[in-house]
Amino acid sequence: MEPAPVKDTYGLNCNPDHLELLQTYQPLWLQNESKQSRNFQEYLNKASLHLGFRQDQDDIISLNDVRHQAVTAAVLREVLARGEKHAPELYAELTELVHNGVPNVLRPVAWPVFLHSEQHCSRAKYAKLVVLQQDLGSSSNSSSSQMAPPTDPQTAAAAAAPGPAGSD
Repeated sequence: MEPAPVKDTYGLNCNPDHLELLQTYQPLWLQNESKQSRNFQEYLNKASLHLGFRQDQDDIISLNDVRHQAVTAAVLREVLARGEKHAPELYAELTELVHNGVPNVLRPVAWPVFLHSEQHCSRAKYAKLVVLQQDLGSSSNSSSSQMAPPTDPQTAAAAAAPGPAGSD
């Protein structure tokens, strides 16, 4: 029986040839992820107060609390809508944060807002694609005699789509 594959920070299987690199750099990635999460959380709390999404300074937005996802998305949408012209400081700070990296915990909320894909694809569709990727990853490891899963993102997305885009 083969040992279980080592997973990287993102939960993906690590190539055995790269284990030494993973051990060297994973602590740095985790440290950066923690820093970025703190920076985004501070920004979202400041921006939500400034934009009037929260009145109480003690009511803090937590990136790990699913109840705050709607407020987080609304704050990001509002900053983008106001843009450089009407909210220059918030917009500039958000741009810098995004350029430095969006934390994993915030990606399912932030990227659909940034890409305006909320209008084109439901959150259920995103969840199905994540499950498909996980299923494909586990099935490729379970048996070497099985056909390898598609690695092309379009092929994987097409395999996950039960009907036309936006039908969920």
